[in-house]
Amino acid sequence: MPDGAPEASQGSAGKTATKTATRPAKAPAQTVGQRIATARAARQERHLRRKWNFIAVDGVTVFLATFLANAVSLWLWDPRGWAFVDQAVSARSIGMTALFTTCWLVALTFARAYSHQARAFPPIGRENILKGSLIYAALLACVDAVSDDYSLFRQFALVGLPVGLALMVVCRLLLHRYTERFRTDLQRKFLVIGNVADVNEILADAEHRQNKHDWIHAILITDPQNQNRLSDTGDTPVESIIIDEDFSNEDFVATAAAYTCDAVWVASLGAFGHRNLRRLSWHLERLSMRLYLDPMIEGIAGTRLNVVPTGQGHALYVDRPRFNAANGLSKRIFDICVSALALIAVSPILAITALAIKLEDGGPVFYVSNRIGYHGASFRIFKFRSMHTDADERLKALRKEVGAEGLFKMKDDPRITKVGKFIRKTSIDELPQFVNSLLGTMSVVGPRPHLQHEVDAFGQDMRMRMEVRPGITGLWQVSGRSDLSARQAEELDLYYVDNWSLALDVRTILQTVKAVAVSRGAY
Repeated sequence: MPDGAPEASQGSAGKTATKTATRPAKAPAQTVGQRIATARAARQERHLRRKWNFIAVDGVTVFLATFLANAVSLWLWDPRGWAFVDQAVSARSIGMTALFTTCWLVALTFARAYSHQARAFPPIGRENILKGSLIYAALLACVDAVSDDYSLFRQFALVGLPVGLALMVVCRLLLHRYTERFRTDLQRKFLVIGNVADVNEILADAEHRQNKHDWIHAILITDPQNQNRLSDTGDTPVESIIIDEDFSNEDFVATAAAYTCDAVWVASLGAFGHRNLRRLSWHLERLSMRLYLDPMIEGIAGTRLNVVPTGQGHALYVDRPRFNAANGLSKRIFDICVSALALIAVSPILAITALAIKLEDGGPVFYVSNRIGYHGASFRIFKFRSMHTDADERLKALRKEVGAEGLFKMKDDPRITKVGKFIRKTSIDELPQFVNSLLGTMSVVGPRPHLQHEVDAFGQDMRMRMEVRPGITGLWQVSGRSDLSARQAEELDLYYVDNWSLALDVRTILQTVKAVAVSRGAY
């Protein structure tokens, strides 16, 4: 425990240790001041070091992209032999490449690509990288317009921009992964304040996301009567302290400094008045610490949340789910295009799979079953047959044996054929569903298609899944597939229905390729 921090009883490793005392002992003012200064200096050093890491990585990738764009331009100008290589590595070309790299980095800095938010949250970082790169592209276009020569913009737009963006996104992702695995000193350390119920929600969410950038370092509990209900914290030991109404903002700051936290996370807004929150933010500024307020909103994408003024305060406005004719038409066009291209691309695989199934046992190639889809309409779903022809007769006995209901999948299912095991592992058995997508009974991305008896057991919330067409793939597939519990799969389906967008569809398709490649949760 840090020197001068509130005392806490030591629990077993991985458990939350809790102290029943009401407030930390007051340390001498000089000691607290020194601790605050030390914590602030260490935190600023960490942030600065991480910022320069990002700048260095982007600098290398931008230099390579600019160098490649220049080399391609020289080759197109004189494609004979390898003379363009000598020009590309000349002192003049290297100097110009360094100059353009500097300009690109300045544009990225102007777009806040190296801010705390951009470094901590990859989606914000990618957005700011794109903004900065477009600013740089506009600058090059202006220079070319003045000189009446658009060669700079052409070589950047055709080669430098796509290569640079791709390299920066990939390298930043690798840097995040490296930090998660090996640089615990650069991770964010949170002090969480709230009642037990709200803190448990945060602990469960952190465990589900497994975001190693977010390290909950200590917990301040505002309702001591419920301390025994505090969840375990897995393999990461977290100390919790019981506080009372006499626990001041100065005590919060002293505790955060003692545990060398980077930010305070207020989980229960009801535990603070607006004046206390404002004062707490003032005190945290002394430590260069950030304040996070958790509105406890689940299942709503950030793109639907907007902060709007309401009199003297602010509120979160939630956009409506995108159930309208225009979005439905755009999704249908997207499905037709993707399905047609996919069927053309995988046609050799379809033919080979059909032949293998037929040769194995002489049974039918396809398995056709009724599912419930858009607005409760029944449709026939197409899949390659992966089970023995008498699989339906074995279903009841197996269900009794494993005790599964609703979401019924088991490892080493004896009903599956040898060919079926392979095509399930690689998801080839689902390729015929692109025909369903072309016909309009399914979508490329959407909730899982369900049987009639499963739909009959739906509650009111789960019936919302039928507001969109079921999908060949979806969030359930890229998040674990058969490894998910029924409840987790249901929540992912509802999230998709509430937050659908074409961008989400594209991202899910790309993640599906990765999930299929590693065969995660497929059996």
